[in-house]
Amino acid sequence: MRHEELDNLRWLLGDDARAWLEKFADCAQPSPAAAAQLRRDLSTERARLVLEQVALRQRAKAKFADAAGMFFTLRGLEQATDDRTAAYKASRFSMPGPVVDLCCGIGGDMQALSRRATVLGIDRDRQVALRAAANCRQAMIAVADATSVAVEAAAAWHLDPDRRAAGRRTTQI
Repeated sequence: MRHEELDNLRWLLGDDARAWLEKFADCAQPSPAAAAQLRRDLSTERARLVLEQVALRQRAKAKFADAAGMFFTLRGLEQATDDRTAAYKASRFSMPGPVVDLCCGIGGDMQALSRRATVLGIDRDRQVALRAAANCRQAMIAVADATSVAVEAAAAWHLDPDRRAAGRRTTQI
């Protein structure tokens, strides 16, 4: 990830972007005038990030009660476990933790798990991991390959890997 790209993502996840995200939160599709205003006041990339996040949050309302305050990528949203399913999966974990969430993605399962236990989320994609940290502030997040993480000290682990690594869906791990 380039330094500028990382700076823009951190800006989006931080307090400076909050006012822009809130301003357009109720827009199903921001108007051309709104997009032009963003481009006047922000860099092209930051305007794009705001517009993209607003659109993703609109789509995410079907999956997440807290969608308005979460951060998504298109792929992350498509693959994320919805609130209801994540709560059911988390209910199957009876121990207080710690739990390791391997391949945590944007944190759909991790949010539900963290209500029951101490959670360490692992994802190999730095951009996704930063979004997971913003979406689930009570969990710890690490950028690592799930196959290299020692899980012996954890009371349990959860694994829901990206099954589209080759560009199409698969059920093979």
